[in-house]
Amino acid sequence: MEQPATDKPTKVCDLRESKRILITNVNGLLGHSLFELMRNDHIAIHSEGGEPAHRFLGTLNTNPTGGMVNACPSDAIKLLEPSGKPNTFRKQVRGADFIVLDISQFSASLDEAQKVLQALKYSDAGLAPEKQQVLVVVSSAMTWSKTPHKGDGSAYEDRDLEARVPLPKYQQLKQVEMAALALAKHNDKLRVHVVCSGFLYGNGEQNDIFYEFFRRAWVSLHPQLSALPVIAAGQNNLPTIHVSDLASSVDSIFLHGADYGSYLLAVDQSPASTQRAIMTTISEGIGSGATQDLEVADVINEPWCEFLTVDVKLETSQCLRDGIEWKCASGVNA
Repeated sequence: MEQPATDKPTKVCDLRESKRILITNVNGLLGHSLFELMRNDHIAIHSEGGEPAHRFLGTLNTNPTGGMVNACPSDAIKLLEPSGKPNTFRKQVRGADFIVLDISQFSASLDEAQKVLQALKYSDAGLAPEKQQVLVVVSSAMTWSKTPHKGDGSAYEDRDLEARVPLPKYQQLKQVEMAALALAKHNDKLRVHVVCSGFLYGNGEQNDIFYEFFRRAWVSLHPQLSALPVIAAGQNNLPTIHVSDLASSVDSIFLHGADYGSYLLAVDQSPASTQRAIMTTISEGIGSGATQDLEVADVINEPWCEFLTVDVKLETSQCLRDGIEWKCASGVNA
C-alpha cells in the first residue's frame, strides 16, 4: 500500500521495501559511511510486517591506503569479483536497485568502473533493462585540477561542468564521468548522477589525501615531522567535504534525485578553504600547531603534492546544500 504523503521516507534506511544496494570500493572511507547510513536492520528486526532488510553488495579496493587495506564494513555485505567472475558480476550490477560507483579515491580501479558502466549499457545482443535503477558515480575534484580561475574570481557551479579541465593524469577520470552521463541514451530505465566530491576528511581519514597529515600531527614527537607542510604561499583553494556529508548527499540523491541535475558538486561551504588554513587547523587541532613552508620542488615526488597544490573554487549544488542536514558545512576549519 502506498505510504501517505506525510510519511514519505527521508532516507534510504527508512524505506520499507527492501532494496539491493551495490557499493564499489565498499571498504573505503565513503563505503563505510554509506553502509552505516543506509542499513535498515532496525526495520527488519522491529517491524510487525516482517519487512526484509536492504541487501548490500560490494567490491573491495585492495590497493593499500596509508600502508594498509581497509576491512569490509560488515560480513553481511556480499562481495563481488569483477574480474574473477565477470558474468556473475554483470548480473549482480543489473539486479541492483541503487548503485554507488565510487571513483573518488585515487587508488580505485577505473577498469572496474568501466565494467559497471558496460553492464548498465546493455550492449549484449537481445538483452534490455528490466527494472528501474539509480546510478550515482562519486568522482573527484581532480577533474577540475587544471581549470583556470574565473575572471571575476567566483566559484564554478555545477552548470559549468563543460569548463572542467583535469591534469593529464586524471583525464581518464573525466572520461568515466562522461561515459556515465551518456548511459541514459542506452538505458531508459536508468537514472544517472555524477557527483564531483571535494577531498574527503572525517571518520579516521583513512584515505588518499589527509590521512598522512592527521597521522603525523597525532603521533609524531619529532618537531620536523610534526610540522605539517604548506607548499608555496599556501593560498590555493582546496575543495573539501566531510565523508558523512558526502554520504548524506548520495543518500538524498537516491530518494529525491529525480528533481536534481545529472552533474552535481558536493563540497563544504568553508569561507577559508586555503591549503594554509587547512594545514594550520589540522596541526593546531590535534598536533603541535607547527607548519613548515616548502617549495613544490621539495615535495614534488610526494604522493600528496598534486592534491595540495590544486587551486579551484567550487560551489555546492543548491539541491545538496538545501537537501541534507550538514555535519560540517563550514569545512575543516570549523
